[in-house]
Amino acid sequence: MNAIEERLIRGFDELNRLEYLKLTRKTVESKFAEVLEEAYIAGFASAAYILGETPRVNIADIGNAMTKVYDGESIFTKAKNYVGNEGELKRLFESEYHRCFTQGELDMAKAVAKSAENAASGTGGEIVKEWRTMRDDKVRDTHSYLQGVSVPLDAEYTTFDGDKAKAPGDFRLASNNANCRCYLTFKRI
Repeated sequence: MNAIEERLIRGFDELNRLEYLKLTRKTVESKFAEVLEEAYIAGFASAAYILGETPRVNIADIGNAMTKVYDGESIFTKAKNYVGNEGELKRLFESEYHRCFTQGELDMAKAVAKSAENAASGTGGEIVKEWRTMRDDKVRDTHSYLQGVSVPLDAEYTTFDGDKAKAPGDFRLASNNANCRCYLTFKRI
């Protein structure tokens, strides 16, 4: 198991210890924000580690990653609506944790690519992202199809069923996002 897998699994383990039924409509929003911020920072730090860079998180980027709307409802409204429904609340926390983790990874890689471009530092060329799965029997076929596929940083991945995403957790179809444990790794080419 590599460092990114360990960090992602550690985050999911922490979510499994969360007492969802103790959350109220008043407390769920702050707990959700805390979890998403931790996810973003963990993803950001993971990409920094892979790329050999020092992480410098931009607070505005964290806020942008946490601002997501599905079917006209913010994720925070959805969380409030799921209070009392442990299964739905847990699924939302896990899916959004995962999405913010991968967004943090992408934002770090883009920042490194931009700084290398601007400085013409010669630290390496273009950065590409590579799709990685947990390589177990829980990985869905549409994600196994992407295992090891490398694309440019701003490119989308396309599954065999035609769904597209810039990163794990970013698919258009909810069925490709829920319970996803895939992650990205990066390399300079």
